[in-house]
Amino acid sequence: MNGLIKMNPNSKVMNLNFKIAVEKGVEQDEVWLGKEKVIFELIKKSEQLKRKLQEEKKFGRFLQCLFVLSSFLEFLFLKDAIQSLLAFLLPKTLPHL
Repeated sequence: MNGLIKMNPNSKVMNLNFKIAVEKGVEQDEVWLGKEKVIFELIKKSEQLKRKLQEEKKFGRFLQCLFVLSSFLEFLFLKDAIQSLLAFLLPKTLPHL
């Protein structure tokens, strides 16, 4: 042989099979890349929703504290108002019970 390789008919088939396998591999890689991109976008969306949920929880706690505080202040105000009303309405001559 003088450095040239004779092409065997079987080598053409093998070469064709190799090209088909490479093309399938490239297609599979593209499919996987598409799937990875979708998964990445879903993870990103999930993280955004988690952050939004945490913000809503903080706001909910704030509103809950505000409600408790307003109820407490309302109780104090009504207590003083009722005491003042009773002191005004009840005669001062009655002994304190």
